[in-house]
Amino acid sequence: MQNALLPNGRIVNAKEYDHQIHGKEIYCPECKVPLIWANPQNDDRSPYFRTTGYGESDHKPFCPHNRVVKILNTMKKVNQFTTRLSDIPEAEKVVIKLNLKTDMIKVPQGEVNEIPNSHPKKSYKYSLRYNRRQKKPIRSISSLSAIARLIMDNKEEELNKVFLDYNGKQLPLSDLVVDQTRANELAFNEGKTSLHYIVYGRILKVVKTEKVMFLNFDRENGTLKPFAAFVFAQDFSWFTYTKDKLENNAVLVWGQIQLNRKYKKAEIQLRSNNNIYIFSKK
Repeated sequence: MQNALLPNGRIVNAKEYDHQIHGKEIYCPECKVPLIWANPQNDDRSPYFRTTGYGESDHKPFCPHNRVVKILNTMKKVNQFTTRLSDIPEAEKVVIKLNLKTDMIKVPQGEVNEIPNSHPKKSYKYSLRYNRRQKKPIRSISSLSAIARLIMDNKEEELNKVFLDYNGKQLPLSDLVVDQTRANELAFNEGKTSLHYIVYGRILKVVKTEKVMFLNFDRENGTLKPFAAFVFAQDFSWFTYTKDKLENNAVLVWGQIQLNRKYKKAEIQLRSNNNIYIFSKK
C-alpha cells in the first residue's frame, strides 16, 4: 500500500511518511485497521505500508486490499497442487479451450468488427471438433479478463479440476498460470519459452524511459524471485496504462517468458493492453 490514513483524517504517502512528523498511528484508508511502515534497504523497492497480520492489523473482509490479497492467495494454493488429468473423475473435469491471442489486436476502443446479419457468412455454423470427446460442452476463454473471473469466482478446490486445452494438450490451470518464481525457473531452463504463459503477481514499481517501460513485480520481502514485464516505445500507443493505474495492483500478464541474462531474471514483453489484466480493488 502506498497511502495511509492519519488520526487527523489526512492521507500520507509512504515516500513522504516520517514517524517523527506524522506519528506512529497510521491506518488503512479503507477499513481503518492499523498499519506499519516498511522501508526495504536491500533492494530497489520503494517504501510502503502494510498490515502485520497479527491482532487488529489485518484487513477487514470487505476491504478492497483484502480482496486483492485473496486473489493472489487463491492462485498460490492452486499452484501447491500437482493435478493430473487421469486423477480427476470424468464427470468432474472442466476442460476449457484457451484461445488467447498471441498477436496484437489493434482495434481502437469502442470499435467492433461485426459481420452484419445480412451478410451470407452470418448463416454459417462454425464448430470446434475434439477427438474422443463426445457430447461435452465446449468452453472457451479468449481474454485475460475471463481467466481473472475464473480465478475470482471459484475456490481453489474447484480450480484444481480445471484443465486448459492449449496447443492440442490438456494442461492443469496451474501449469499455465504461474507465479514469478515459477516463471524464473522456466526462463532459466528454456531461455525463452515456446508456450505463452500467464504470470500473476503485484506490480511494485513502474519505470518509464523514452525507449521502454518496465513493470517490476513485488518480491514479497524476498520470498519470490525477481520478475518484470516490459513495453518497448514502439508499442506505447497500444499499451496505454499509466504508472498510477499499474503500481500496487495485482495483475495477470500474458506472453512468452524469457530470460534477461544481464539482470538474471524472467521477463515478459507486453505489446498492448490485451496482454495485461489489472484486478480492481473495488
